[in-house]
Amino acid sequence: MDNRPIGIFDSGVGAFSVLNKLVEVMPNENYIYFGDSGHNPYGQKTAEELQKLCSCIVDFLTRKEVKAIVIACNTATVAALDYLQERYYLPIIGVINPGAKEALRLTKNNKIGVCSTVFTAKTHGYLNDINKKIALREKVYGNTQKEKRFIEDDIYLRQLEINKYNRELKVLRKNYAEILVKAYKNKGVQNKVTFILSSQDLGQALRRVQYLKQYGEYQDKKAAEISDKAKKIKSTIALREKSKKDKENLLLKQAKDLEVIAQERKEKEILLEDFRKNEAKLVAELKQKQAESKRLEGEIRKIIAEEIRIAKAKEEAERKAREEKLRLARIEAEKEKARIEEANRRAREEAERAKRKAEEEERRLAEIARKKAEEERKAIEANNEAKRIAAEKAKMEAAEKAKIAASKAEAARVNAEAVAKKTESEKKAVDERAMASAGAGSSSSNSFAENRGRLSFPVQRGRVTQRFGRQPHPVYKGVVIENNGIKIAVDAGTKARSVFAGVVVNVLASGGSKTVMVKHGNYFTIYSNLSSTYVSKNQTISAGTNIGEVGLDFDGTYTLDFQIWNQTNPVDPLSWVTS
Repeated sequence: MDNRPIGIFDSGVGAFSVLNKLVEVMPNENYIYFGDSGHNPYGQKTAEELQKLCSCIVDFLTRKEVKAIVIACNTATVAALDYLQERYYLPIIGVINPGAKEALRLTKNNKIGVCSTVFTAKTHGYLNDINKKIALREKVYGNTQKEKRFIEDDIYLRQLEINKYNRELKVLRKNYAEILVKAYKNKGVQNKVTFILSSQDLGQALRRVQYLKQYGEYQDKKAAEISDKAKKIKSTIALREKSKKDKENLLLKQAKDLEVIAQERKEKEILLEDFRKNEAKLVAELKQKQAESKRLEGEIRKIIAEEIRIAKAKEEAERKAREEKLRLARIEAEKEKARIEEANRRAREEAERAKRKAEEEERRLAEIARKKAEEERKAIEANNEAKRIAAEKAKMEAAEKAKIAASKAEAARVNAEAVAKKTESEKKAVDERAMASAGAGSSSSNSFAENRGRLSFPVQRGRVTQRFGRQPHPVYKGVVIENNGIKIAVDAGTKARSVFAGVVVNVLASGGSKTVMVKHGNYFTIYSNLSSTYVSKNQTISAGTNIGEVGLDFDGTYTLDFQIWNQTNPVDPLSWVTS
């Protein structure tokens, strides 16, 4: 006997009724009860939170060496039963399926009232459980149908095999009978000794011995073939009968499966009727939420339109101010260029005078040098050495002066060209300074748009439950939702954070929750369904700044509604952020 205890847990002490029933049915068992009052109530928590809590409880109970665990809580059963059964090896039993069966057994009018937490009701736990069971049962029934066809095919093939073996056995028995009759008629063959001794010579005697040996082996072979065929027929008949028996058992199982499926479908219809009433309420809540979202969207559009109007007015005023500043700068530039032109004109004139003077001096000195050279030539012709030396010295001095004069003339020409270039450069610089002072020619890039696809995720950890655009509701048929952003399911206490640097445009309150709007140039990010906020209007924030704490949605989950608008047009956030 296994003396290990059975573990039971609930969100509090409400499951003592389950424990008492277990003690009544199994009084010889030991029990460990875990009441998680510290995390009560379960009904307002997310599935992820409940799975974590239940895992901790199961870990605790396994350390107590329990042999099985009963989840005596509907909410925990809905959220964590499948999760726990996949993770742990020991038997884990929920209460929804047994409870629904017992309620169906006891009801006399096919009406059942269900008391549950918000989480259990809104996740349709009972209905989902029954749908899973029906689908599984129908799958099993379909498999048994296939198995039945396989058995029928096997029976048919076995019968064909039996018919074949019977035909072959009939032929073998006929041939063997003919052999025996022939042997009986041939007395010489039956009397083996006489048959051998009547041989005419030794060679014939050896051949008759060999013949008798082969004849005997042939008879044994035919007898063995007959025996083997008979065994095969017997074995095949046994297999056929077994297949027939398997078919009978399978048909009985199918009949039971059909009864169970019919019963479970009945359960489903009873529960569906109850959930239809609950669904109508939930759909009404959803539509109310959608109406609130529409009102919020209208308010967001008005705020964005006003921000755009203010931005355009500011931009127009700045444009006019820039134009006026540019006009005044151009006037000052023209004055400065006129001053530079006048100064450079005087500089050019002075440079031209210096140039002409240098060129005249160059020509004068060149003429002197020429005359001295002529005097030197004449002195040489007159054979006057003293005059020649004096003339040569005078020529060299004149040449040196001419060289200096030429250098000065070249410097004057370079200076004149430099003055001209300086004039143009200074005039250009004046224009550039004027344009710069007026703010013209500068450009600012929208860094928010440049970071598309690289923006941070608005929460540290979360799961996108609804995407951007128009789409059918994942649970309620006939209900269409239209998202201007994405919905992100998060854990309790999760904080929304700014995806990029910007300025808080407004903090709105709508339907018991808060919305923060942040401006990034022509773009806006929207953070809705916040229970509290950490920022204020006109506050400048950086990327990663905590905006506020994510609150509960109407369906009992913590959900952030995150949007990105390009002016008055919402865009898909998933193409902008990285998770």
